[in-house]
Amino acid sequence: MFFRVGYGFLSIDAFPACLPVTTTSSIPVAKYLPKAVAAGVAGVAVGVGACAGLGGESQAMIAAGSVVAIAAALGVIPAILPPLARTDRFGLAILAGTMAQTLLAIAAAFALTTMFELPRRPLVLGSFAGVFVVMMLQAVAAALLLNSMPSHNPVPGSTSRPSQPSADTTA
Repeated sequence: MFFRVGYGFLSIDAFPACLPVTTTSSIPVAKYLPKAVAAGVAGVAVGVGACAGLGGESQAMIAAGSVVAIAAALGVIPAILPPLARTDRFGLAILAGTMAQTLLAIAAAFALTTMFELPRRPLVLGSFAGVFVVMMLQAVAAALLLNSMPSHNPVPGSTSRPSQPSADTTA
């Protein structure tokens, strides 16, 4: 069930009708979650390492690791929420999650540098390096998972193969 905000022509659906609904099959969450968590761990390691490599002290490294860990947790949400864990929405949910991860990392890194007077360059670049690794690994894991699932034909009568030209050529 989806919720609706507003009335009449000014209403906003949480999941608009323009998203195609072709199947109700779910993503095998047990296959995606370990890969998403591993991507988060790798991202935290890269983020903290990049922050340390740029001269960040322990507070900046902890902040960079925290920013990456929180951003990585957003990548798990599409697999957990049932409306998003469907095969017809999972790719878009991962794309939206990566955008949210980037925006959260930008906001958190700049807020931490301002509020706690941490060095900006190591914290921001370390956070971005870690979040980049998380986004790439989670996107690859999602793409491989979707590619390994059996395909279906959303339009009746359509085929997943490109049409072959006819061998009958009469001139």
